[in-house]
Amino acid sequence: MTAETPQEFTFQAESSNWLHLLSHSLYHEPRDRDPRVSVERSDAASDKFRHLTLVNSEIKTDEPLEITVEPKRVRRLLIIRDNGIGMTRDELIRNLGTIAHSGSLGS
Repeated sequence: MTAETPQEFTFQAESSNWLHLLSHSLYHEPRDRDPRVSVERSDAASDKFRHLTLVNSEIKTDEPLEITVEPKRVRRLLIIRDNGIGMTRDELIRNLGTIAHSGSLGS
């Protein structure tokens, strides 16, 4: 993987909530995240993969789509894994404003 030059992108979010968005979305420890949100993201990644296999006959898999939740009691961790597809760089750039906007209006 090669290092890329940092890029800046702008988006519209409620300005009164931007600090809350930063402090509660970007800087929390991973263990503080709501497991429900992680499972929802895994489900979305699985749905995306399922959709791509339906519209693109070149994409095939014999493996079933899975979301696994593995507790590590000693370390107090909950590991959530999926075999779906996440966002591409272009999708992330296109949707960053929507993601930030929805986060800025949350609790």
